[in-house]
Amino acid sequence: MNRRRRLAGFATFTMRRTCRAVGSHLRWIAFATAVVTGASVLALPLASAPAEGATSCTGVQLAPGANLQNAINSNGTNTTFCLTDGGYSTTAPITPRDGDRFIGVYTDATQPNIANTGTGGVFSGGRNNLYQDLDIGPSRGTGVNPGSGSTIIGTHIHHNQMCGIETAANSLTITGNEIGPSNGTLANKGDACGIKLHGLSGSDSGAYNSVTNNSIHDNMGHALWVDCDGHDNTFSGNSVYNNAGAALDDETSYNDSFTNNIVHDNGFGWSNYAVNILDSMGTNVSGNTLTHNYRGVNVWADKRATLNAPRSGLGCANISLTSYHPSGIAITNNTFPSPQRSGFASTGMVPLSAVNLDNNCWTVAALSDTNWRIPTDSTATWSQWQAAGKDRHGWAQTGAC
Repeated sequence: MNRRRRLAGFATFTMRRTCRAVGSHLRWIAFATAVVTGASVLALPLASAPAEGATSCTGVQLAPGANLQNAINSNGTNTTFCLTDGGYSTTAPITPRDGDRFIGVYTDATQPNIANTGTGGVFSGGRNNLYQDLDIGPSRGTGVNPGSGSTIIGTHIHHNQMCGIETAANSLTITGNEIGPSNGTLANKGDACGIKLHGLSGSDSGAYNSVTNNSIHDNMGHALWVDCDGHDNTFSGNSVYNNAGAALDDETSYNDSFTNNIVHDNGFGWSNYAVNILDSMGTNVSGNTLTHNYRGVNVWADKRATLNAPRSGLGCANISLTSYHPSGIAITNNTFPSPQRSGFASTGMVPLSAVNLDNNCWTVAALSDTNWRIPTDSTATWSQWQAAGKDRHGWAQTGAC
């Protein structure tokens, strides 16, 4: 399949598709080849369509129109439910039992759709569940609020009025999914998202989750978001694009890692940075390609930042629950193939020593451009950026990185 797409003010893209393996699944991944005047050719993965589902499934066979909650209630824990082509609507969130598995079974390009036509989201609760090869949404809440130990794979989650996935669970595997479009609304854009992992006050939660090889696109809020003392989460190999908010957002959290993601055309809805690090410690942003976002990277702190070390179970930072002074942050080996303003908030609350910024490649229109922000100067040039100790082994160039 080939088609052409023009991104305003950037380049002309030719779309092509290729098949690759994600886990045990073959998935179609869309790539764009950008032809940029005066720059090199750049290949960017844009979107992934869910894989064709299993052609067989051993378990409780459910025909389209079946009541999923009744089927769950009629069976014990650790039940496999096999869903065939068609719709399975509900008027209330579906609550699985622990260990239940929901698997889409089909042979064409149509996935079994589960939607909530009433209030709330689609799936909520249960531990160690599997959601595989499904189509989830629309709903008036969040598509999936999974419990700890659950796996979501090969599933398309879209048109939910809150988030695609939001949870305080631990040890999730979220891989090979398409999250979007249109999770969130203008009315709740501050809470809407593609995927949000967050802690819960008084518990060690929102932690040790793996989010890999997903396509997160065209969501109203942030794309990949950690908040409220979430920690030790890994986001790698994802394609993140056309989201209104930040692409990679680490807020009041610690030891989260964002590596080898393809990030482009984010933040224009909110005038937001593609990478937003607020009141967080130990954030690792490495090996990512960030192209044509509203802005690049922002590291900042607000009045909640009072703690100097992680505190498990802190929960959401507010007027009574404080958060972290940014420290131990690494932003290294990333490429910026188009100019994107980056650095520290001008308030000066984050010291230069809090962040190791090095080995990044920055594309600029001219080396005299003021594309960088240091705490004492929000309009720093490349020479001023390096003089401040940033990207001593990095480089800036007028051609695309």
